[in-house]
Amino acid sequence: MMGILHNVHGMSRILKNLRAKGYVLTEAILRGTAPFRREHINRFGENPLDMDREIEPLNY
Repeated sequence: MMGILHNVHGMSRILKNLRAKGYVLTEAILRGTAPFRREHINRFGENPLDMDREIEPLNY
């Protein structure tokens, strides 16, 4: 679950930036996105966490 929250946050930030640059994000485009396994997140096994890493505040 934590991996999906991490990915949703990252995707939301990127989509917000794209809209600010003038891109039109249609429903068809957004249907192709999913907050599942990305880069270092492995929802099927061990998920290393860096508890000392500072995170940016959630801004939706």
